[in-house]
Amino acid sequence: IVPTEDDFVDHADTHTGALYAFCCRAGGRLAQSDPGTLSALGRYGRHVGRLWILADDLTHLADDEAAPHLVQRARAGRPILAVAMGAKVDPMVGTEWARLVHCPHTVLAESLAERLVDAGVLQQARQAMVQEAWSANRAIRALPDSRYRTGMEALATHLARVA
Repeated sequence: IVPTEDDFVDHADTHTGALYAFCCRAGGRLAQSDPGTLSALGRYGRHVGRLWILADDLTHLADDEAAPHLVQRARAGRPILAVAMGAKVDPMVGTEWARLVHCPHTVLAESLAERLVDAGVLQQARQAMVQEAWSANRAIRALPDSRYRTGMEALATHLARVA
């Protein structure tokens, strides 16, 4: 029941990452891009998809919406990277997550949110966001310099600064 970092990556890659990768490749196909460009666009989309989920989670975990967000994610059984990281630092994070999955209640979620902050994993998750932004921008570095590539780089960089 306690998510791992691999669970988060698998979920992100098969949901938002897959959607963004498809959209980026679709734009490349419409422009009749070569296979190398399509591959780069797909990698970019996958990393931005992971980044988007991280930004969404961290935005909620860093403010007053942490408890409702954790309840929603627990009900959906959706892995949160900060929880996976926190369970490695503090085993009680995993225990509290398991309780929350079985009984999605705001009081349990508030306790878990405090434990995540105390474990220092929100900063680790922010570092993961920066890494995803860097990987996204690296994926398209080989593409010709253009306003489109510049815009894509700006999007990834901005998302990494959101939370």
